[in-house]
Amino acid sequence: MWLRFFGYVIIKIKGGNPEGFLNAILSQGLHLWDVERLRPDCLVAKTSIKDFRRMRPACRRAKVQVSILERKGLPFFLARLWKRPVFIAGGLAFLAVASYLATFVWFIQLEGNQTLAAEDVLAFLAEQGLRPGVPKKELDPKQLERALLLSLPRLAWAGVEIQGTLAKVVLVEKTVTEERGPGDIVAAKDGVVVNIIPFTGTPLVKQGDTVRRGQRLISGELASWHRDYGRLVARGQLPYLRAAGIVEARVWYEEEVYVPRQQTILRDTGRYAVSREIHWQGKVWTIGGVGSEFAHRKETREIRRLPGVAGVLPIEFHTVIQREQMPITRELSAEEAIGQGERLAREALRARIPREAMILSEQLHITSKDPWGVWIRVVVETRENIRAFRPASEPEGKVAVTHNL
Repeated sequence: MWLRFFGYVIIKIKGGNPEGFLNAILSQGLHLWDVERLRPDCLVAKTSIKDFRRMRPACRRAKVQVSILERKGLPFFLARLWKRPVFIAGGLAFLAVASYLATFVWFIQLEGNQTLAAEDVLAFLAEQGLRPGVPKKELDPKQLERALLLSLPRLAWAGVEIQGTLAKVVLVEKTVTEERGPGDIVAAKDGVVVNIIPFTGTPLVKQGDTVRRGQRLISGELASWHRDYGRLVARGQLPYLRAAGIVEARVWYEEEVYVPRQQTILRDTGRYAVSREIHWQGKVWTIGGVGSEFAHRKETREIRRLPGVAGVLPIEFHTVIQREQMPITRELSAEEAIGQGERLAREALRARIPREAMILSEQLHITSKDPWGVWIRVVVETRENIRAFRPASEPEGKVAVTHNL
C-alpha cells in the first residue's frame, strides 16, 4: 500500500552481467522484488523511485542497460493528471454536480404495505411534496408521517427517513381482527377423511367417508334443544355457532404431461456483440458498441455504479453482452423423455400441494408411448387438513379461504 502511495517502477535489466548487477545493488542496500528472468541476459523487476535513482553506478560497473517499463503509484498518477487540465476540470465539475444532486431526493422506497396499493401511497406522498427530484430541505419527515397516519386509517405506524438521495417510507398496517361470525367447516377439496376432531359444532362425517369440495364436515347449526337456540331465534339471529375443528383427509393430486421425442434446444455459437449503456432516471443512452442482429440470442448484463456516489448520483453503466445461439434439433431416447416428463410433472405438482401436507405415496404411469413422444402421469397421495370455513350466510357449495380456525 505504501509503495503505491510513494510510487514504484517496473524495470527491465538487459545485457552485460545481470547477476553482477543484482549483487552490486543488494550490497548497496537497494531493494528489488518480483524479479523475473525473461531471457538469460534479460530480467524484469520492481523497485522504488528512490532506489532506482541510486542504481546508476552499479549499471555502469555491470555494463547493463536499465529501462523503465511502467510507472506505478500516486506520484505518477498525479503527474499524468496535471498534464490534463481538461480532465481535472471535468473531475471538479463532476464533483460539483454530484454534490448539488446530493441535495435532492431521487428515489422513494416503500416498505410494509400489504393491502395498501403502492401506487396510491406514492400518489399521496407526491401530493404532500415527496417525489423524485424534490430538494431535501423542503421535506419534513415528521410532517409526512403525521399526514400518512391521518389520511390512511389502515395504518398503525408510519416512518419516513431520508438516507442520502433515498427517501425510505416504512408502513405498518393495522391487524384486521378476523370476523368471528357463525358458520360451518366445509371441505376445501375432495378426499377421504382419516381423522376428524370437532372443537365446536356437530361432526357430519366420520373416518373413512369420501367427501367433496364444499361439503359440510362440521356443522355450526344448533339443534332446537340447544340452550342457545331459543335465545338466538328470539333476537332474530340465525341459530348458528362458529364451527371449528381439524379434518385430515387423504387427497390425491394428478398431473399429466406430454414430452415430444424431438426437441429443439439453443446452443452458443461463440459469436457475440457488446454494447454499453448509461441508465439515469429511467432513460437509457447507448455510448458504445452496437446491438446484435442475431435471430436467437442470450443477453447478460454487467451493471456498475460509480464508486462512492451510488447514493448520490443515480447513474448506472451497463455492459450488454448478447451471445448468438443456434437452434439444434435433438432426438431424446425413450428413457430421457420419461425422465423429463416425470420431472416436469413433479414440478407442477409441487406448486399445487401445500407445504404442510404429508406425502404418503407417489406413482408414475406411462399412459402412452409412440415414436413421436411420451405421455407421463404422476399421482401423489397426501395427508392434509382440508378444513375451510363457510359463513352461515353464504350459499351452499361456496368455500371461503379461511383455514386458520
